[in-house]
Amino acid sequence: RISERRLRKPEAATEHHLAALELDAHTPLALQELKRLLVAQQRWSDLVAAYESEATLSTDTQVQALAYRNMAHVLSARLGDRDQAVAALERASQLSRKDVATLEELARLYMEGERFPLAASALERLAAAIDAPAERVGVLQRLGDLFNRADGDARTAVRWYEAALTLQPAHAPALRALDALYAQLGNWRALATMYIAQAAADIDSKRRADALVRAADLY
Repeated sequence: RISERRLRKPEAATEHHLAALELDAHTPLALQELKRLLVAQQRWSDLVAAYESEATLSTDTQVQALAYRNMAHVLSARLGDRDQAVAALERASQLSRKDVATLEELARLYMEGERFPLAASALERLAAAIDAPAERVGVLQRLGDLFNRADGDARTAVRWYEAALTLQPAHAPALRALDALYAQLGNWRALATMYIAQAAADIDSKRRADALVRAADLY
């Protein structure tokens, strides 16, 4: 760090670290210092290359996955390259399949790019990666919402909303969506069954009574 600290030439320090890595790519201190300097100098493309080197050189899958995730952040937030960011996140996901943060970011970027089938795939993987039922319900709801569009697939939306209700029978957003979808599809038996299940699961007496009345009206 002499060039940076004493000579106050961070650009020269950066070049020295790059030269050190060319001589010996397995110099961890040089790589860590290089990343710090590149951030300070806002040399984003070079930072992406540094993360690529880190992922390539490491034999630790968690280190590799983190490097690709950091690379994706730079590509997306600093360079505006959504496609390359997605590619980096997919590599991270292959290395750490249950990493929730990676899958959340993948789903977000796919949605931003209106790549809905790929967004659905990312959300499905996210739902499978989450162990807590209360958190998984929210992802299943998002999957239902993804397909519950004018150009979507109503039957697939129903499947995901129903999956949410298997975990949380009184989940209000899924119930509201299914209320409309069952009517749209003319599936009155399923609608009546849903009302009965809602009445059994809800703790509010007024909502339970309303659900039973709605079920009765369908018979």
